[in-house]
Amino acid sequence: MSSNGNEPASKRTKSVSGIVDIAEAAVKKYPKSAIEIALQFLNETIPEFCSQDNDRLVKIGRNIVSLVDMKKEEDITLLEAGLNLILEECRLLLDTDMKVPKVRFGKTELQMPIITIGCMRFQQQWGRAIDRMDQVYSDCQENLRQILRRAILKHGINHIETAYGYGSSQLQLGVVLKQMMLSGEIKREDLIVQTKVGPREDVKDFREMMEECFERLQVDYIDMFAFHGLNGMWQWDWMFTGDDNCWNVIQEYKALGKIRHIGFSTHGPSDVIRKYIATEKFDYVNIHHHFCGSYTASGDGAHMLGNAPNVRLAKKLDMGGKSQPPRFPNFLEKEYLLTNSTLDLLLLQFPLSVYWTREAKSTNHRGN
Repeated sequence: MSSNGNEPASKRTKSVSGIVDIAEAAVKKYPKSAIEIALQFLNETIPEFCSQDNDRLVKIGRNIVSLVDMKKEEDITLLEAGLNLILEECRLLLDTDMKVPKVRFGKTELQMPIITIGCMRFQQQWGRAIDRMDQVYSDCQENLRQILRRAILKHGINHIETAYGYGSSQLQLGVVLKQMMLSGEIKREDLIVQTKVGPREDVKDFREMMEECFERLQVDYIDMFAFHGLNGMWQWDWMFTGDDNCWNVIQEYKALGKIRHIGFSTHGPSDVIRKYIATEKFDYVNIHHHFCGSYTASGDGAHMLGNAPNVRLAKKLDMGGKSQPPRFPNFLEKEYLLTNSTLDLLLLQFPLSVYWTREAKSTNHRGN
């Protein structure tokens, strides 16, 4: 039975038992079409969502199939909860003016949006071939500008993360942010700008890379700097040994007010990550830790929990933490923010300040 289309979405959610019946009927009627399953289910629960793009409908349909299959092995309450969660996410996505919540980001005391803008794919080309803006296609740059405008102005997503190694990303971002500041759309103090540079054995090379970051981003200071990819202990000496090392270079920038918070990102094994965290030198960490595992640290570490112990240690030290996602859709090929709103942005980074509070109590899971 279809719902009254004049009622608000929150009033049209079916009872728990009704949701299960609707889902099972949709799967039975369209066993080979995730999109048709989604449309059948949504038409009976939140029909205004039926107008969404196929990418969303496919995801909803596949989730419904997985949940219905789970009923054969699990308690029905899990199926009910999962289906209700789908409806809640749909309602959130229909709220086009939704502001992304913010949380305290550890000892940095920054108020970090729980979904942020990761810019590995905010670029026209990898490598260093593009070194000036007249080499960038206008449609590529305009797409980037529209994504940032919607993220920052409409949804309040003000953390922007890029890196020296992300091709033309810093160059393109620097120009867009400058335009938005000159036009009065944003103020520098309203943004959290983060960039990353990998440590180098030759400190002179590292300094030159840092200077290029400032030049391309066109900012006087960087809110969050991260050593990019501390993946092994071979980088330890580059970071900390002797007086002429990469850590001391960054301390010089911090003393000048050009860097405010220092962290690191990593794809390394859990024991290596733990050693860097345990130095207590860093304010935050970008780390792999999600429901599907810990990437290179999956099945690693104490009790084969991957990065879970590292998450707990970082939380204990009051470090800010961001979970690096398991896959990276290409913003410049598909406008994920413009078409799929914030909940579909798998490229974006997810701060763990709230998540860690929940996760730290759980010890009976693997890599999660």
